[in-house]
Amino acid sequence: MNGAGIAAEIPLVRYIAPLVPYKTFRDMFNTREYLMQYSRRAVTNSRKNSESAHNIFSGLVHESARDQSLSDEEVAIEAGNLIMAGSDTTAVTLTYLIWAVMCRPTLHAQLENELASLSNNYQETDLELLPSLNATITETLRLYGAAPGSLPRSVPEGGVKLSGYYIPAGITVSTQSYSIHRNETLFPEPENFNPSRWIPGNERVSDEAKAALSPFGAGSRICLGIHLSWMELRLATAEFFRRCGNVRLAPGSTEESMWPEHYFLIVPSGHKCEVVVDS
Repeated sequence: MNGAGIAAEIPLVRYIAPLVPYKTFRDMFNTREYLMQYSRRAVTNSRKNSESAHNIFSGLVHESARDQSLSDEEVAIEAGNLIMAGSDTTAVTLTYLIWAVMCRPTLHAQLENELASLSNNYQETDLELLPSLNATITETLRLYGAAPGSLPRSVPEGGVKLSGYYIPAGITVSTQSYSIHRNETLFPEPENFNPSRWIPGNERVSDEAKAALSPFGAGSRICLGIHLSWMELRLATAEFFRRCGNVRLAPGSTEESMWPEHYFLIVPSGHKCEVVVDS
């Protein structure tokens, strides 16, 4: 992942790496082949399971086999995308959400009280109506979205004019949410974790700021897992704070240990967020 992140930001590295006479260095930037090994194995295993395993990926595999619209290599590439996009992203966001909430006793109590109002057989749709829960998730995605780095795009034929500047066709352009989400014009006190800015009726967030919020990317290439991720974030957050009222942060979970380390996907620099269960 570290090698993939560096190569995504500096593509030239992919061409230089094979020329370096150190195997560890070459392997670090051979991410595609490394991931494709897992992808091909996933395709093989899914086909062995036939149609008994019902999930998004098995559906893709069986549909491609039925109408032969995708080659085995194309299916493996799709598998790699799903493995990479769905493995750490939601987990990283949940890690930062739990840490950010538990650092703030008032917010912690507010969220627990709101979730306590749910019935024992609540549905995911019930969670969509909870203002504090959804505001907390949104603010976590703003400050600690799992993929805040550059997302490159190629300018189409004919070029394009943006903000008075003409950009020729074929030029690679990119934007990234890290800086946008910390723009103080859009988000007052941008470094302050403040879910209340997203509470309905709060005028602190403008329509421009809402449009600029892009933890899943934007446009026609927005993350295809956005709705699944939101469902996971709501359910996991609700279950954690409903079940774990006797949990607190461990002394080692500090601002320094949780500072984001960024290699395309972020991760706490301490590589963990520890909590303690009080007896």
